[in-house]
Amino acid sequence: MPLPDWRKMTPAERTQAVSPLRAEGLTATEIAARFQFVTRSAVLGLLHRNRATIAAAPERKAKPKPPPKPKPKPQRVSPAEGPRELPPEPAGQNAKPFLADGGGCKWPLWDRPDAVSKLLVCGEARAAGQVYCAHHHMRARGSGSQGERSAVRAAMKARL
Repeated sequence: MPLPDWRKMTPAERTQAVSPLRAEGLTATEIAARFQFVTRSAVLGLLHRNRATIAAAPERKAKPKPPPKPKPKPQRVSPAEGPRELPPEPAGQNAKPFLADGGGCKWPLWDRPDAVSKLLVCGEARAAGQVYCAHHHMRARGSGSQGERSAVRAAMKARL
């Protein structure tokens, strides 16, 4: 049996055709599939405009949601080693202007009297893949894990 052509039906015929399908509990998508040349949106518009005359769909039982999976508690990991010692401070003999070529440590030497005017930096050999030498890298990052460092920063802010 061919599907009825939605375009050739009058609005009253459409309402009469959709009403029993809606009473059966069909969705707008399922109703649209029973006609030619109609979309789900067209069926929804018809249902909205004629909600007083079209029977309401029977209520569907909601599927029970599965209980949420318990989240694993984070494991507290103690550091494998204690606080690391700072490598010895460089002697500062390789100090050079910041913009000088060379690829050495870029730690500014503000504590030296001649450093402010010349923008001197450490200049020692850098740690692998870092901007600073081993000593200044440790001073910039601190020791311990990221969580330990953030706890120290939070405690310092609380004291202020």
